[in-house]
Amino acid sequence: MRQVLADRNARLYFLGQSLSIFGDSSLWLAVGIWMKVLTGSNAQAGFVFTAFVLGTLFAPLCGVLVDRVRRRPLLIVANLVSSVYLLSLLTVNDRTDIWLLYVVMFVYGVGNGLFDSAQAALIPSMISDDVLPEANAVLQTARQIARLISPLVGAGMFTTLGAHSVVLLDSVSFVVAALLLWLIRAEEERPEPSSTHWRAEFVEGAQHIRSNPALRRMTIAMFAAMAVWGFFETIFFAVLDSVHRSPSFFGVLMTLQGVGAVIAGPTAALVLRRVGETLTAAISLLVFAAAAALLIPAWLPTALAGCFLIGFGLPWTIVGFTTLIQRRTPSRLRGRAYAAFDVVTNSPQMASTGYGAALIIVLDYRLLLVAMIIVFTASSLYLVPGARADHLDSAEPAIDTREAAERAAGNLLEGTVISGPAR
Repeated sequence: MRQVLADRNARLYFLGQSLSIFGDSSLWLAVGIWMKVLTGSNAQAGFVFTAFVLGTLFAPLCGVLVDRVRRRPLLIVANLVSSVYLLSLLTVNDRTDIWLLYVVMFVYGVGNGLFDSAQAALIPSMISDDVLPEANAVLQTARQIARLISPLVGAGMFTTLGAHSVVLLDSVSFVVAALLLWLIRAEEERPEPSSTHWRAEFVEGAQHIRSNPALRRMTIAMFAAMAVWGFFETIFFAVLDSVHRSPSFFGVLMTLQGVGAVIAGPTAALVLRRVGETLTAAISLLVFAAAAALLIPAWLPTALAGCFLIGFGLPWTIVGFTTLIQRRTPSRLRGRAYAAFDVVTNSPQMASTGYGAALIIVLDYRLLLVAMIIVFTASSLYLVPGARADHLDSAEPAIDTREAAERAAGNLLEGTVISGPAR
C-alpha cells in the first residue's frame, strides 16, 4: 500500500474520495433522522432509503455515459453538480417540504451508480496493473473508516446544529473532491465515438460478463449470496432480543462491523495477491457463513464476534470482485460492466431485505441464519473450481475482442506475424 500512497495522483484521488464518502455517510443517516423528526413516521423515514435504492437501478444507463466520455472530467462535473443540487435541501423546514427529501435521495441514488462506475473505470487508468489490488484495498479501507466515523458526526451535527449543517458539510465535501480530482495529473484518452445504438451499448456490459467465464462465475455466486444477505437487516434485532439487549445496542453491533472492515481492508490486497480475485471472494463468503453461525447461539460474545466477521469479510469481497472486473474488462467497457454487475447483485440484496422481514414473522430467525450459512457456503464452493485457473491468468490484461480483431486485420495487411494474444 505504501507504493500506492507514494503516487501523488493516488493520494489526491483517495483523499478526495474519503472526504466525499464521509460527507455522504453523514447525510445518509441525517436524512433518515430528519424525516422521522418531521413526520414522526418510521415508514416514511424508511422510504427515504427506498428512494435512494430506486435511483441506483439506473446504474446501467450511467455506465453507458461513463464509457462514452473521459472519466476524470465526468467525475469533476458530477461532484460539482451534486454539491449544487444538495443545497436545495436547505429549503426543507416542515412536513410540506418532505417531498424534496425523496427527490434528492432518488437523484443521490442515480449519482451513486454514476460515481461507482466511473471510479471503477478510472482507477486502472491512474494506477498500474501491478498495484491495482492495493489501490482497491486502500479505497475500501478509506471508505470503511469514513463510514465508521461519519454516522456519529452526522447524528451529532444534526442534534446540535440542525439538519442544514449536515447538508452543507456534504456539499462542501463534493467541492473538495472535485478540486482534488482537478489537481490530478493524469491524461485519459478520449473514447472513440460509438457506432452502435445506445440500447446496444446498454446491454454490452452484461454481455461481456456473460461471455467471460471468470466474471460470469463471480456474478452468479454473488447474486446467490446477495439473495440472502438482506436477512441480516432484520436478524440483528432478533439477535438483540435473544441476548436481552435493547434496540439501541444495534449501534454497538454496527461499530464492531465497521472495526472488522477497517482491520480487514489492508489485508485484502495481500490475500488477493496470494490466491487471486476469485478465491479471495470465495474465502470471504465462508467468513460470512461463519459469521451467520456465530449469531445462532443466544450468547452475547458470539453475537459480537459474528458482527465483527461480517465487517471483516466485506473488504475481501469488494476488492475481489472489483479487481476482477477491472482486470478482465477492456477500458471501453469498464463502466458498463461494473454497472451491470452492480445491478445484478444489488437487486437481490434489496429484495432479500423485504422478504427477509416477512419471513422472520413466521419463521424462527435461526432458521434464516441456517439458510444463509447454506447459501454462502454453496456460493463459495461454486467459485472454488475455477479459482486456480483465474489466479494463474490474473496477470493477463483484458482482451477486447473487437480491438483484437481490428489489430489482427491490420497486422495481416502489413504482412506481420501475430504471436500471442493482443495486449
